[in-house]
Amino acid sequence: MGITSDYVDFCLSLKYADLPAEVIEAIKPLGLDFIGTAAYGRLENSSKTMLSFIQSLKLWGDCTVIGTRTKYPEYYAALANGTFVKPNELDDVETSASLHPGAAVWPVILALGEKYHLDGKKLLTSAVLGYETIIRLGQAINAGEHYKRGFHPSSTCGHFAAAVAASKLLNLNKQQMIDALGIAGSQTSGSFRYIVAGSWTKAFHSGWAAHSGILAAYLAQKGFNAPTDFFEAQYGFLQSYSQDTYPELILKDLGKVYQTVRTGIKIHTACRAEHPALDAVLAIVRENDLKPQDIHRADIYMIEHAFKLVVEPEEAKRAPKNIVDAMHSVYFGAAMAILKRRAFIEEHREKWLNAPEVHNLIKRTYVHHDPELDKLRPEKDPARAIIYTNDGRKLEKFVEVPHGDGLRDPISMEELRGKYEPLARRIFSKKRVQEIEKKIMSFEKVRDFREVAGLLGREGGK
Repeated sequence: MGITSDYVDFCLSLKYADLPAEVIEAIKPLGLDFIGTAAYGRLENSSKTMLSFIQSLKLWGDCTVIGTRTKYPEYYAALANGTFVKPNELDDVETSASLHPGAAVWPVILALGEKYHLDGKKLLTSAVLGYETIIRLGQAINAGEHYKRGFHPSSTCGHFAAAVAASKLLNLNKQQMIDALGIAGSQTSGSFRYIVAGSWTKAFHSGWAAHSGILAAYLAQKGFNAPTDFFEAQYGFLQSYSQDTYPELILKDLGKVYQTVRTGIKIHTACRAEHPALDAVLAIVRENDLKPQDIHRADIYMIEHAFKLVVEPEEAKRAPKNIVDAMHSVYFGAAMAILKRRAFIEEHREKWLNAPEVHNLIKRTYVHHDPELDKLRPEKDPARAIIYTNDGRKLEKFVEVPHGDGLRDPISMEELRGKYEPLARRIFSKKRVQEIEKKIMSFEKVRDFREVAGLLGREGGK
């Protein structure tokens, strides 16, 4: 057979009863994190613009867009919700594939779960398949090489993840799911140019992947055929989108080792490449009760991949011009960590971009690529920080993996709640926030997803 065919066989055969308990317990918090992050992002300008566009189409349907009253067709609800989750760099992440799984998967789960009255077990199973697909493809495509060609793996791999999740929910047969993957492959896109242009297109990428995945599954269900063996074939995904791939990783330990549990929950409003460094800086500042005026110099040491994402080009990263730039600048993130002792949403606002106290700290911050840290990859995702104080102290912290890493340093439920509740409270009442949490954390008991979707729309008076 082939990689695509064998992978589809696995997807078709997987049942909720096959999922290990640790996988089920890992996927539910990721769903809650998605909802909280998307709820907060609902009121950002990129989200408002997307919603305005969708409303202008005057196409009404059965599916909820988070924080709104009107319901829309499933593919447009997925487009909106996938866009909402992205503006603040807080959606879940998987480091070995260097991508954000949930942003392309959960919009499909929410939309089709509501439209077809699906139960929690079926939805959780499909969500896991979506996560497995995007992570395994991200590992196989070799994210570093993929980025060099100008692609954003959360988007490119996300199209296939959304197509798999939708296909599973729609009960497609083998040929139909293979066709859905081929159709998704012909829609696969996502330019990494957003990182230097400071644009909203990153937010669009995952929403469009979710939208396209549903469309691919529907077309395949109707008999629209597509290329087969799309993962591995000539002119297929791996060969076209990277020059150095590892196709064997798609099927490696499939059904035995679930990559889903590797997914991390972010605690900083910044590119994941910054997180180990921010953890190190924050640890030094908090443990030693440092004030900005105490610091003579800060040196940060990073792996090559992270260095290229959040340090280069240095001149631009030292002077971010907008919030997108700021969320991809370790200079800015470290300065805010020192100034405010955290690097969350309020620390990534326009008011800080030209603040003298921030630029004063950036001038005293130096970032280096450390080849010795590269040797610790992929088992670790390290960074190191040294802060020299004005009274002559040298304070150092080494971080092996960022806090929140799903497999190696996961956050607690208390920490997740501490993130989720303030985010969701931006548009929901405290009671509604708690009701949503209760439903998501007992997802397997949901008989009809409409009982959950009914909690996600706009509340009266909000």
